[in-house]
Amino acid sequence: MVGFEGAQRIPISFATAATLSSAVACRGWNHVNIEVPTFAAYVEAASTCLYVQVAENAADTFRRVKVDGTYSAGAGILDWEVPAFTGDRTILCWPAPQFNFIKVELLNPTTAPMTCWVHLHN
Repeated sequence: MVGFEGAQRIPISFATAATLSSAVACRGWNHVNIEVPTFAAYVEAASTCLYVQVAENAADTFRRVKVDGTYSAGAGILDWEVPAFTGDRTILCWPAPQFNFIKVELLNPTTAPMTCWVHLHN
């Protein structure tokens, strides 16, 4: 069920000068969306690429998600990525439900503490 009965909105945080967020448990959810604010007040150069890192356990080493596909730069397995953008979006992260924990990674560091939200839906 989607909606209030089958959804959670969990904050994730970035410290100043960070490129990696806090972790969120996503095991058991069918859909994971990442809501990001406008980057102008939070990220160097006001735009950045966004990646997702995953791990089996919260204390494990988190690694970037790679996906198979054909891209303009070549073919094969490449990073799952939201290319350079300015924020103010909610992004469906379709590979995330296959893992237990996720972190959001930014290519450029933050210039101030920033909060994003992970929306979990069944």
